This record gives sequence, C-alpha cells and structure tokens, in this order.
Amino acid sequence: MQSQPSSAAKTLLTAFAALSAALTGTPATAQSDPFAIPRGLTANTVTGEEGPGLSEIAVDGALRARMVDLAWENGALTIDADAARAAGLPVPDGASGFVRVDTLKLAKWNFDRFRQRLSVQLFRESDRGNLIDLHTAPRNDGISRPLTVMRVDYDLTATLQQGKMRAAGFADAALVRGNFALSTSVQASSAPVPGRSAITRLNTAAQLAMPERGVTITAGDFISAGGQSQRALRVGGLQIATDFALRPDLVTSPLPAFTGQVSVPTGLELIAADRRYKVGEVEPGEFTVRNLPTAAGRGEIAIVLTDSSGREAIQNTRFYTSRSLLAPDLSEFALNAGFVRRRYGEVSNDYGEFAASAYYRRGLSPFLTAETSAEWTPGLLNVGGRADFVVGNVALVSGDVRFSHENDVGVGTLTSLTVESSGRIFSARGGAVLTSANYRDSASKLGDPPPPESCFAPFSFNFAANSRIPRSAARP
Repeated sequence: MQSQPSSAAKTLLTAFAALSAALTGTPATAQSDPFAIPRGLTANTVTGEEGPGLSEIAVDGALRARMVDLAWENGALTIDADAARAAGLPVPDGASGFVRVDTLKLAKWNFDRFRQRLSVQLFRESDRGNLIDLHTAPRNDGISRPLTVMRVDYDLTATLQQGKMRAAGFADAALVRGNFALSTSVQASSAPVPGRSAITRLNTAAQLAMPERGVTITAGDFISAGGQSQRALRVGGLQIATDFALRPDLVTSPLPAFTGQVSVPTGLELIAADRRYKVGEVEPGEFTVRNLPTAAGRGEIAIVLTDSSGREAIQNTRFYTSRSLLAPDLSEFALNAGFVRRRYGEVSNDYGEFAASAYYRRGLSPFLTAETSAEWTPGLLNVGGRADFVVGNVALVSGDVRFSHENDVGVGTLTSLTVESSGRIFSARGGAVLTSANYRDSASKLGDPPPPESCFAPFSFNFAANSRIPRSAARP
C-alpha cells in the first residue's frame, strides 16, 4: 500500500508539469497530439515513397467506383496491374504486380496528391467523339396517333373531234389508317375499244407497313419483287418484301469511310468534289469518319488533319460506290405467291397459273453483295445466284448464274457478266447475257418469250459541265 506522503508528492509533480506546459507552450509528452502536422511541411516536401496506397481513379473524366492501389518506386508512380485492368487501362498481357504508369500507352495522365486521385485519358479507338458519322438520321421527337383518312386521286380528260366528244379518266381511292391501307384503282372510257368494258379495274390491294422492320405485307394485286435476273410478273396474291423507304435512317449502300491515327487533339476537314468543309475535332488515338457523302461511281476524298500547332497533313482515300451493293450486314428479301395477272388494263379479272418466287440479298462487306433466288410454277423450277463486287476501287463486276428445269424441254442455263466503271469524266459499261435453248423462267413458261441473249458496251465522256458525248454498241 502506498504511503500518504508519496501520493501527495505525485500529485504535486503532476501539477508542476501542467503549469510548466502552459507557461512554455511545449506540451508534455503524455499530452502530445498524435495527428499534429510537422513544422515546415509543404506539398513539395511530401515524397510519398511508401504511399499513396488506395487512391481514386478517373478515366476520361469519369470517376470509377473501384479504387486502385498505387505506390511510388524510385520516384516513379506504379499501379497494381489487376486493378488497372479492372479500371480499363491498357495493361500488357501477362503483366502482374505493380507496373509503372508511364509505361502504359496512355494519351495523358496526372496524379493529384491532395485528392489522392489518378486522372487518365486513354487513346481513342474510333469511339465517342472519334467516331464521326456523316449520315444524319431523321428526328422523330413527336408522338403520332393514327388517323382514318380517305384519299382519292383522279385524272380526267376529254376530246372533241369532228363533233364527237370522247372522255376518259383514271381514279385511285384509298382508305388509310396508320400503317394500314386499302386501295383500288379503275380506268374508264366513254368510247371503249370493241369487246372491252367501259370501266376496267386495275389494282386492288390491302397493305400493311411495318416501319420498325422495314417490311411491307401486301394482299391483292402487286408486281413481284426479285433479283436482277428475275423478270417481274403481275400477280394477285400475297407479297412480303423489304421496303427501305420505311427506314430513312438506314444507309442502304456502302459509303466511303476513313480511319486514321493522331497523337494530339486534331481538327478534321474533308475535300470532296472540289469543296472543302470542316468535320470536327478528334482526341488522341484512332478515329473513323464513315458514311462520307459522295456520288455513285469511282472517286477520291482527301482528309485534312490540322494539329494544335497548326500543321496540316493530307491523306487521300479512293473508293467505288454503287447502288447495286448493300451495306455490310444489311439484308433485303421478298416472297411472292399468287395467280399471274393476264391482259392487265384490258380485263378487270383475268388470272391464270399459280406462281411463287423468292429472293434474298445480303451485304457481306463494303465490296461484296451476294444474292440467291428461286421461282416456281407448275412444271417449272428456276434457281440462281448472283454476286456484285468491287475490283480495285475502280469498277463493279456483277455475275449471274441460273438453272431451270422445265418438264417439256429439260434443263437450261443463263449466265451473265457485267463490268461497269462510272466517273466524273469517263464512264463505261459492258457485258453479255448468254442463255441456252432450253432455259425457261416463270414469265416464259406462262406465255412470254424466253430471255434473249445480248451483248452491250455503252460508254460516255464528260468533257465539260452539262456536256456529254454518249456512245454505245449492242448486239441481240
């Protein structure tokens, strides 16, 4: 047990230490602040050789939710490889542990010691502002409600000759609600040809448009849709076909595109058709300008790059565009089935044999479009394929091969090859269509003459604006 005098001595010693600290301003060791900032400390004296540890990271201005582990090694900032990958930084394959930030392929980086935040700007990879699409999709900001509308188009004519009056007319009526339309058209004559009616029905159909799919369904009278080597028929039945007119936002033909690399913020300009216009600004990295507006045929576009110091660099790209090509991954199709219409415009209701046809086209690349098609009518089957492809950015080559089997004459073939090159000064096109004696299609099976053989070679020379010299050669 402590003695009473010893306890009193300790109390007196403690009071003396407190009084001494108050008078001298120097805290006693037992009462010092463990979080006190050392005297003379500034931002420049903080080396952080053992830090900074877990820190925030912002990539392209967006703060990531997950923090990263940083460390200073020999004066260089390093980052944990796995954490960097998770943040989207381009860490080399196989790297592990801590890697130096300055060895990563970054457009720009900065470490804020006060916020303890690493800010990184990546090189662009034809994304965000570095993907420039010159095709402007139509705006559809409004809300539409279907209306029921009755539309009538008509055309009336009358002639007076030698005291005799003759009148004729045409009328087309349609009942429309939203994407559905029911229509019919007729023609009339006050003095019809002997044996014909004064009023003749032309077309009657119900049609449903599906804008989201770019497809139209028609029930009634229509003209069959098909490939380049398929002859169209007037049919009464059902048709399901692609209708690109319903999708003005689509670029149906492949247009020129340009891809390049810049290391600093750079301005872009185009020179096309003797005109120069500004496109925009791109960030360091890869950039792509696509859907460059141009006329069909062969041509050349120049890209002008202007960096932050005002230096210009010009790069050229050559191209060949054609409406015969489909944009990559874009498809077009048609299914037709019904009874073939006869003596159209002469008799209101004259339908013959049943016929069906189909075709499918797809853009496989900016330079190649493939097509397959078939048609059938009792006693006849006809199938074929086609390819349209660009050669050397100077010409379009198109080839067709078709086979037919008709019960009476057997197997027949059709082959065709066309080469065309269109430009601002000189344009030319040549080709041939060759058919065997036994070749038949639906049109010839139902009464039309077989497709004829032919050779053709038209060309033209534009020596001035609105001045052209056309020439052609053909042999049936």
